[in-house]
Amino acid sequence: MSQVEGETGGTFVRFPDGASPQLRELATRLEPGLDPDGLADMVLYDHDVAKIALAARAPAEGEPDADEPEFGTWHERTGRQLYYLLCELEPELAELRSGALIRTVVQMPDRAVFYYLIESGTHLYGSTSRTDRLEEVDRQVADLVNRVRRSVKYSPLNYGAYSSTRRDAAWIVDAGEEEGSEDESGSFRRLRAEEVVEAPATRVQSAPVDAAGLFWSLDDGPESSRRSGAMAAALAIVGLHYVALHRPDGRPGPSVDLLDHADLDPFFTITDRERRRARYRRIGELLPGVVEQMNRSLLALTDGELVRLVLDVEQGALYFHALPDGCYLVGVTLDQEQVAEADARMARLGDALSTETG
Repeated sequence: MSQVEGETGGTFVRFPDGASPQLRELATRLEPGLDPDGLADMVLYDHDVAKIALAARAPAEGEPDADEPEFGTWHERTGRQLYYLLCELEPELAELRSGALIRTVVQMPDRAVFYYLIESGTHLYGSTSRTDRLEEVDRQVADLVNRVRRSVKYSPLNYGAYSSTRRDAAWIVDAGEEEGSEDESGSFRRLRAEEVVEAPATRVQSAPVDAAGLFWSLDDGPESSRRSGAMAAALAIVGLHYVALHRPDGRPGPSVDLLDHADLDPFFTITDRERRRARYRRIGELLPGVVEQMNRSLLALTDGELVRLVLDVEQGALYFHALPDGCYLVGVTLDQEQVAEADARMARLGDALSTETG
């Protein structure tokens, strides 16, 4: 039975499946992550059942009031549909032997949705309209989820490689407390800008087209050579390892990768390179159907269509980037510590090819 807590300190909390002391305590741990100008909505799921729904602002005009049973169900339905769609993808991802799917980012022109694994069967959904601050909000979600993991004695996960790119988390307990501990209330505070210490940036070189280990798979389309050159230039051993262009119907076009490079040998102790390439092509062919279903699931939140999808697994990540002509890019990094760098490279490549085809 749904229970509504209503407004507490400017936020709205609802327990769609009924409240309990444990869920109320968990809600207090999640509330500091809410921000009307950032992560405005969150839903915690036990498999496909929404347990906690939180919002950082009053319902907008046309939305149900916070004390009505329908409040929050738009986001709850979206998160539930994501759960089903990602469950369908799980067998394909499992074939990659890269671990569990720990973080999903779904980006539209005017909104982004996050779906984070907390522990087996438990996920946190989040939504923001601030696509201009997307990485910042994503980092905050990663830090918040790791705080929740620590509270239930799980080790933190390197979501988005954010733990690899800076030394301090963006959410810490009050000054004087040991990092990783909490006060009795479980409250957190944001770090001031001067408290966030970024790790030194790593200078990453693009892979030259004649680099050892560069593998080409070309077709005879008129734009194949030009696009493939841009794709090859986006690759780096410390970053993006595979990128393929797919046509609107999902059929593969040209692809280029560094999987044969000796520096990537540690990632192939069980599976081999050719099997990985085949799995990436297979997933690339499946993605149009997944994206179409995601677009339908997101209709209540946005009129735009999905432009970017990140499937972040325990070892590396897989990326989808839509192009204006209906084609799309599929990219892969094998290295979890390079997920953010590979994501940035995919974004630059997608922007460059979008300018040419738009």
